[in-house]
Amino acid sequence: MLLQWTGENLVNGEWVDEFLLSGPDQETVLTFGTAVTRGELRAEVERRQKGLLSAGLTLGGTAVLRLPPSLALVATLLAGWRAGAQCALVDHRLTPSEADTAIERINPQVVVVPDREIHGRLRGYFETDSVVTAREGGAPARSEHVLLQLSSGSTGPSKVIGRSAGSLIAEVERYGLLNSYPKNGGRIVVLASVIHVLGLVGGLLHGLHNRIPLTLPSSHTVDSIHGAVAADPAPTTLLGVPSQAALLALV
Repeated sequence: MLLQWTGENLVNGEWVDEFLLSGPDQETVLTFGTAVTRGELRAEVERRQKGLLSAGLTLGGTAVLRLPPSLALVATLLAGWRAGAQCALVDHRLTPSEADTAIERINPQVVVVPDREIHGRLRGYFETDSVVTAREGGAPARSEHVLLQLSSGSTGPSKVIGRSAGSLIAEVERYGLLNSYPKNGGRIVVLASVIHVLGLVGGLLHGLHNRIPLTLPSSHTVDSIHGAVAADPAPTTLLGVPSQAALLALV
């Protein structure tokens, strides 16, 4: 399959429709409090793509997304990729100074932020909309990477990590080769951050491509996680980090 994804269709965003968004309209793909079908997600991606283009995002352009886990984040990320742009994910929990430093470093054409102040360290997802702002002097992408992520900065200044569409597709396909990894017919409850690799690639992108419904609990408390798992009888995989597994093991 990977050999089919080379050249122009990786650059102009066709891979988003075919690799991530294809499937029956009525199929549930996300649950962030409310279930979202594939048809609804496609419509939301198209709507947000128009907003990005109206704000000045271009083919081969750049956007910074500083959004919490939300439908707005998922739809805007897919919309940016679908427009053939490079999207950088900046953690919404950064201080204003840290976020401004990251944005200056990336120098995007547009910046997307929540439409209100966001609080809550243990929140799983947020019900929020976004504001798209054109950034004067923003530059187009300087590489073929569709995704930019920032390292944690725990061992020095944050590093910018670039991922091409081809590398994301290849990684999703590698997850699919794991014997115990979620398959179609099951569901995933994601505890890992969806702006970092495990939650984003191993959770969101893997689920969209393989038609596995993805749920974010309302919060990262034991009761909320149990409730998210119990909400559906389908075989469910919890996707998180060791500290989250340790929290559940204490119950």
